[in-house]
Amino acid sequence: MAEEKLDLSFLLSKEETATISHDEVLSTILHRPPFLFVDYVKVIEEGKYFLGVKKYSGEEDFFKGHFPGMPVMPGVLTIESISQCAGAALMRGIENKVPLFLSIEEAKFRSVIKPGDTVCMPFKILRFGKISRIYAEAYANGALCTQGYFNYILTDKK
Repeated sequence: MAEEKLDLSFLLSKEETATISHDEVLSTILHRPPFLFVDYVKVIEEGKYFLGVKKYSGEEDFFKGHFPGMPVMPGVLTIESISQCAGAALMRGIENKVPLFLSIEEAKFRSVIKPGDTVCMPFKILRFGKISRIYAEAYANGALCTQGYFNYILTDKK
């Protein structure tokens, strides 16, 4: 089933109505450093539009090996960063559930993320329920880096 092509770049300049703080992110998803790839999430329109933010210092371990002399963030970690932002938004106000990444569709990698970049990840919740779906993009220095459709299953937190 083909979905309409989305462009979420307009969210980059929108003011937030609320913020999912770093502490709230930690209370809604199970990830912890060194595998935490979200600083905070801006709520643009509750239940619909969000913008995740992560600043990369360049000191992260993955930059050391990917690639020496030309460090770039692995695309799979960009996907993980988007997924963590979405997880924090999906679980906002919900207890005893956790979103598990189910699948990604139409993933595209368009440009690189480098040490020192702040990555902005606008996303739209397309469906919320036991099976949830979002469309998301990631931008660094104004350039589209990654985009795709993400699916999650909400399961009991154990």
